[in-house]
Amino acid sequence: MNSQQVQQYKEEQRRQQEEQRQQIIDSVLEPAAKERLASIALVKPEKARQVGDMILMMCQRGQMTGKINEGGLISMIDQINEKTFSPSTSFDWNTINIDRVCSCSIDTTCSVWSVETGQLVKKLIAHDKEVFDVSFAANPDIFGTVGGDGSLRMFDLRSLEHSTILYESQGLVPLLRLQWNKFDPNFIATFAMDSDKVIIIDVRQPAIPYTQLKVHRNSVNAISWAPNKATQLCSASDDHKALIWDIAPIAEGADPQVLQYEAEAEVNNIVWATLYPEWVCASVGNQIQALRV
Repeated sequence: MNSQQVQQYKEEQRRQQEEQRQQIIDSVLEPAAKERLASIALVKPEKARQVGDMILMMCQRGQMTGKINEGGLISMIDQINEKTFSPSTSFDWNTINIDRVCSCSIDTTCSVWSVETGQLVKKLIAHDKEVFDVSFAANPDIFGTVGGDGSLRMFDLRSLEHSTILYESQGLVPLLRLQWNKFDPNFIATFAMDSDKVIIIDVRQPAIPYTQLKVHRNSVNAISWAPNKATQLCSASDDHKALIWDIAPIAEGADPQVLQYEAEAEVNNIVWATLYPEWVCASVGNQIQALRV
């Protein structure tokens, strides 16, 4: 077999592998569902057991369905039974114990999954109404949730018999998202439905907000803490603005500092890059924009 034949053989092998991979994906996701992926997270854990291991978590019809590694192999996270699993609203990856993912659902529950085994590890009733978001703390055993009952709660995986209510919104307006500050685990950011304020909670003094950040003129859509500075976070809003806040001056009784980016459309989501903290990624209308801080 000459070099040209070897090359043709390798190309045919790759083509067959790609076809097989696509068939597997098609068998898991129905065509319409591919257009309705509610939440996708592409993660490359630093402590992955195999170098270059890329895992794609998918949420089909609001439900955790499977993972795809870099080799194109897919496996089910769980055999989804629509009679027992309600639609998921969000999930968070444990950056310390990378085998753990926690998802939350409209059925008031949170579910902790093992990525390695694809099995449900723990399931708990977290709120009195829908659970809208979940976020792990720097401590891999601690996570927080927010929900339709207007509360922000803290859980410990080592003792799930009870939770700690850290904050309740005025009028019990639903809290939509939260972000735990991984650099300084004393602080959590959250915001309420249809609210133009970002609420900062100090877990050492719960119930009363540490501060409320108000510059946006329309509903806040997303928040993200800086990965390398304890006092900085960014927020996105329907007012076409992405703001970067520095809350350090608050400790001295001064107002927070604000940097502003004005987009041409609503800013629907925003993420501060962990490995490249000089970059922030924003979802603006039908575009993804990379913003240099």
